[in-house]
Parts: sequence; structure tokens; C-alpha cells
Amino acid sequence: MEGTQFFEVSIVDQVRGQCFSDTVTQCTLPAVNGSISVYPNHADLTTLLREGPISITLSNSELRSFVLNGSGIAGISKGKLKILTNSVVDDNS
Repeated sequence: MEGTQFFEVSIVDQVRGQCFSDTVTQCTLPAVNGSISVYPNHADLTTLLREGPISITLSNSELRSFVLNGSGIAGISKGKLKILTNSVVDDNS
């Protein structure tokens, strides 16, 4: 995926299953030790998440917001970011 401008993000809620999946240019997450931003070609990473906002910029520049309730885990590998959580709320409604 070297040189790409986008990557895939999916958010999976323990109760509702997959809540979001799209191609994005940026994603900011509430990691346990502070917020982190993920961009295309990011190094592989696994991190624990805390309660807080998730901010996503879609490939068409549209902004999406979610609120992570409780804890979770995020992993990025091979241009795909997967967020697993107990509960997430779509903040765009």
C-alpha cells in the first residue's frame, strides 16, 4: 500500500456488530495514553482505547464523528484499521 492516499477503517461494536466501514484519509482515536492520528501508510500498530471521540475524514473530505463508550482496541495492518469496542455512538445524527 506504499504511496496510497487512503486506507480502510471499520468499527465493530460488541452488541451491534459492524457500525462503520469506509475508505478514509485520516482517523483520530482516543488511545489510553493520549489521542493518536492514523494516516495512510501508517506503521502497523495495536493499541488500547479509552472512552472518547473518534474523528474520521472520509476520502471525499466528509467528516464523521463517533463517541467510544467504555474501552476498546484498535489495530492497523496492511492499510486497514479495525476498531473493536464495547459500545460506540454515531455522533453524526
